[in-house]
Amino acid sequence: MKKYNIVLIRAMACIAVILYHMNNMMFGIGGTTSSLLAIGGIAPYFFFVISGFLVSVKKDVGDIKTYYVKRILRICPVYYLVIVYNIFFWGILLNWNWPVDSSGMYWWRYFLFLSTTVPTGEGLWINVNATWTISAFMFFYLINPLTHFIKNKSAKVFAAILVVSVFIQTFYDQYVYLNAFPSPISCLPYFLIGMLARIYVDEEEEKRGCCVFALFAVVIALIKGANFLVYACLIAIVILCSGQLKEGTGIFTKIINWTSDRSYTLYLIHATVFATFQQFYAMGKINKLIYVLASIVLALVFTELVYRYVEVPANRLAKKITLKAQRS
Repeated sequence: MKKYNIVLIRAMACIAVILYHMNNMMFGIGGTTSSLLAIGGIAPYFFFVISGFLVSVKKDVGDIKTYYVKRILRICPVYYLVIVYNIFFWGILLNWNWPVDSSGMYWWRYFLFLSTTVPTGEGLWINVNATWTISAFMFFYLINPLTHFIKNKSAKVFAAILVVSVFIQTFYDQYVYLNAFPSPISCLPYFLIGMLARIYVDEEEEKRGCCVFALFAVVIALIKGANFLVYACLIAIVILCSGQLKEGTGIFTKIINWTSDRSYTLYLIHATVFATFQQFYAMGKINKLIYVLASIVLALVFTELVYRYVEVPANRLAKKITLKAQRS
């Protein structure tokens, strides 16, 4: 059974990302409004925390092969659909004259989830239509089974692992990493924050967890300033404090549930649709009103279509594979 606090946080994070991209691509509003919409730039890190929370370290991942197949079916179909679309869209737009990728990987860096790992100087090869987060998710899902080899899966152990991961992140970002968007290694602490929050929930130690995350946020803020790790700790506190939140009724709840269920597809599709119409608008083929309305409407329409005919069938297949593995 889904916890409604997770449903609500995931939906609000998704909406924040969309509003952030709308402002950046369509309106360019400044001042206080821009500062509020900038929350959408932080929201992807909330997705990392939520993912870490949902992958409970208290449960066995089961058969490793089945686990990886489920993750691949969860991530790849919609993601690869978006990448293939971008290959054709940008290919036609650029007359198939691609910007130089210093690594020589070009689109392979996306298919292999290396867009934010392998250095390159060209933006197209780092983050085409907000896909930079996918490599972080895949890296986390790849190494997640390793947590099940930890004999003492207590909050103290994972808190220590989290601290070590922050030191690694700091060193890696300062001396190794060369791209503009965070690498999978840099994103790992956010997933661990979510996993640690889940341990506190499983141990029924939510109050202690809030104190630990508050202390961690203060220390990080004093050392590194108000950065994404601080916000991740704050969202972990919100998760711990809102566990008893009950699902309501009415149109607001329906919108929240719709957005949360489709958050992954909506995240990828909206950025792709927005970027497409942004190019049409820049070339003078459409006016501003059509640009805005068409982007919003078609983003919602294509999200629903891709969700129904790509994401849902892939998830059903993953469940069948899981059931088959459990019976064998």
